[in-house]
Amino acid sequence: MEKSKIKSEVVTPEIAVEYATRLGVAFPKLSDPFLALLVEKVIECGFTGPQLERGINQVIKNHMYGEPTIAEVLATRPDPNKRLCRFELTLPGVESEREAPYGQYLIDCNRYGKENMRFIEFIEPEY
Repeated sequence: MEKSKIKSEVVTPEIAVEYATRLGVAFPKLSDPFLALLVEKVIECGFTGPQLERGINQVIKNHMYGEPTIAEVLATRPDPNKRLCRFELTLPGVESEREAPYGQYLIDCNRYGKENMRFIEFIEPEY
C-alpha cells in the first residue's frame, strides 16, 4: 500500500476495498459479500488509513483458526475514549497542561467545569 494514500482521515471506499482485497488474498475462502460488508463497517466505524492498515495487518499476522470475522477486524480500532489528547486546566492560580486519555479530559471537564478547561489537540498514536 502506498504511504501517500494512508492519511489520518476516515478511509475512502476505494482504500477500504484495497485493504479488504488484501485480507481476501490472505484468506481466500472469504466471500465477496463478506468483504463488501467489511468495507461498509470500517467506513461506518470511522477507521483512518493507518488504523485500517494496522488492523488488517494484525489480523493477517495473528489470526489462527478458520476464517477471520468482521468483529475481529473492527476490534483492532483504538477506543476513542483512550485516545491521548493535550489539554490545559485553567483554574485561578493554577495553570497546568496535561497529556491524558480523552476520557480523562471529559471527566476533568465535569469535575472542574468546561469553562476551566482548554482543549489543545489530539495526540495521534504512532503506527
